[in-house]
Amino acid sequence: MPLMPQLVSLDDNVLEPISKKGQEDVYAQLADLLASIDPEFEKDFEPRYSIEAFFERLGKKGDFWNGFEIYKDMSIPRKTFDDLEKVADAIEEVQKQLEQNIRNEKFFAKDNLKYLYETAKKTFVGNQSSTDLLNLTFYRYGNHLFDPNVDHWPYIIPDLVWDRVVAFPVVWKESDGVHGVPESEAQKSWECAEKFYDCLLAGYHNQKVRLLGATFTRLSLQRYFVFCVLSLKTLKNKVKKTGRKAGLIRTYQMQRLQSWVGAYRLAFKKNSDLLDIRLLHCALYGFVKENDNKKTIAPGVCVTCDPIRDIEARLSLCVGAHKTLTEQVDGWNLPLCPGRIICLKYEGMKFAHVKTIDVQSFVAEYYSFKNKWTGWQSNAKLFCRLFLEQVKRWLGASK
Repeated sequence: MPLMPQLVSLDDNVLEPISKKGQEDVYAQLADLLASIDPEFEKDFEPRYSIEAFFERLGKKGDFWNGFEIYKDMSIPRKTFDDLEKVADAIEEVQKQLEQNIRNEKFFAKDNLKYLYETAKKTFVGNQSSTDLLNLTFYRYGNHLFDPNVDHWPYIIPDLVWDRVVAFPVVWKESDGVHGVPESEAQKSWECAEKFYDCLLAGYHNQKVRLLGATFTRLSLQRYFVFCVLSLKTLKNKVKKTGRKAGLIRTYQMQRLQSWVGAYRLAFKKNSDLLDIRLLHCALYGFVKENDNKKTIAPGVCVTCDPIRDIEARLSLCVGAHKTLTEQVDGWNLPLCPGRIICLKYEGMKFAHVKTIDVQSFVAEYYSFKNKWTGWQSNAKLFCRLFLEQVKRWLGASK
């Protein structure tokens, strides 16, 4: 039985340099570098491409959803959350409305996307090898998507709807998000949000959504982010009610939560860089692979030029969110299928190797006693600092 070719996903900041006019030799340099890092690149490998990567090649990067009124006039009444079946029905309606709203956005119309695709193709001047790679990725995806006999919606709607339903603000208006929830209402809002996410988790856990290629990583991160933000609000409300006596413990808890929220905001863009999430998802949970009309999950390699500190920070946040989800949700057991992340940098028309992250080793280190000890030390230092600040305030008030 022949071995499967290695599955590889290339970030747009890797694809872009090999496609520019005047940089025809860059692809050969990249190919040699990858082969020196991993001999498998000298053999057969299979580039994996997705709608997120396609949109980045069209120039839709960064805050992808900025300017789109995807959530316009959408909400779920609070009374709906008294019954999980009603929540599930409401989510189904939200998905239908999201799909319709996306279909109504002129940007996603087939004629507009085809125009952007044809415009992008004109800017690519590479050598034959880089053209071959683009034929396996960007061109193949675009040529199929804009075939006159193909309805393009089924190829873009599922990923876009999933990304937005995961980030849906549940009972909050989009203009306010979780930040608009009063502190006194935060606990009730989290109870609603938890039911909302439980329904999404159930839908994902039956494997149907997973094997369609939807990125679970967005769900684990968003759920934990909303939990942290609303827990912060709840704690602040309790501090106001209890006063100085209970201030130290709750201030400590608030700062720990605030640290995660701050890290999330620095590591991920507000309106989501879709491809960053896709790459992390593939690195942690594997690639969807089809053999003999059967879909399975297999590990692979992601190659990026994003800064190594950003990659490690994002990966740490994702592993932590997965850990929290596994602990908090009964019966949740989605297995990891870790691969590798090859981190490069591109300067002076040359790629250089920065680091290769073995994700399985990264996860093992995250759960290691050494890492836990480091966390305990950090928490102890935070608590001591807050305690000393509290003592100083007490002494100052007693004078």
